[in-house]
Amino acid sequence: MAINYQKLFGDLGLIVRAANRYRGAFADAIDAEAALKAAESANGRYEIAGDGGGQLTAWRLSGATPGGNTDGEGKLHVSLTAAAGTATVALYKAAAKLAGDLVAQGTAPDTGTVSVILSAQNSSGLSGTVTLTYSADDMDITIIPPFRTAAHNRLFERLAQTDTAIRQTLVSWFDAEVASAADYIVRVVTEEIASTFTTVEEVIADLADRMTADAQSVDANAVSATTPVADPDNIGGGTLGAVAVDQMVRTQSFRVECVNADTTGAELWEVHASTDGLLPDRVTTGVAYASALGGVSFTISASGADFAVGDIFTFDTTSSEEGTLQSFFRDAFAAALPANATSAETINDALAE
Repeated sequence: MAINYQKLFGDLGLIVRAANRYRGAFADAIDAEAALKAAESANGRYEIAGDGGGQLTAWRLSGATPGGNTDGEGKLHVSLTAAAGTATVALYKAAAKLAGDLVAQGTAPDTGTVSVILSAQNSSGLSGTVTLTYSADDMDITIIPPFRTAAHNRLFERLAQTDTAIRQTLVSWFDAEVASAADYIVRVVTEEIASTFTTVEEVIADLADRMTADAQSVDANAVSATTPVADPDNIGGGTLGAVAVDQMVRTQSFRVECVNADTTGAELWEVHASTDGLLPDRVTTGVAYASALGGVSFTISASGADFAVGDIFTFDTTSSEEGTLQSFFRDAFAAALPANATSAETINDALAE
């Protein structure tokens, strides 16, 4: 049965136009959230005090929890000592530095510049690495790892409450149009393409397959990714290769961080996106990674020094958002339709504008 794609998307375009009335305002709400996350990131630095000699640098800690394995202000209290050619870096959750307060510790030679692996103590869950250039014992160093303190929490809670009612209203309006589109797709699209599926996700996948078979396409978004950049404090010498992108990409920033280095050459990494948040699947060194949600794929390759917890790569992705139908299906249903460059598509965005 021949499918009348112009009628199909013309009818769907009525709903897309209604939803797009709120897209600008909805994008502003997303931008507000991104700005909030950026402000949080600015407070995500290691705050170090008392290390006047700069003996301890390139801190990379994992598992820190304020008031749990730190003191009530989020501080860790550091003890740096050396004896018989061996330096010891010990982290305590209280200024008294009692044995029960020890949360992480590591040793290394007290000469040259060396990396110290900090292992969890007293089942604290805190571990990491730090670079040591020993010159003298120091018992006055404190560090606040990159998490939000109670003061930060209060600040960001207030920021998040700004115009909350307006943002929630815009989102609810957009969601209402998405629900209408979903209902239309299940009822009308299913009948038009004679689909045997019953859920909106299955029907959209079936529609995409039919469009491919019939050489049909919507207007594509122009998408791209920047060259990945290694954090200057990375311990590992490896690389994150060129990032491939598809039509699920949106404009946002990515941070890929090593969270487990137990197996050399098969370290585990988390992928954080500025808009999509933490992506569901972890990356393994040496294994090709692809995210259906983020629209990116890449491989992290080991080379030289081994990767360590806290190693980071960053890159940005960009979408032109020129494809009205494509962008709607991506945002509303986390789906992409067959697409082609402007003027080469068979289903014009004018149907939804």
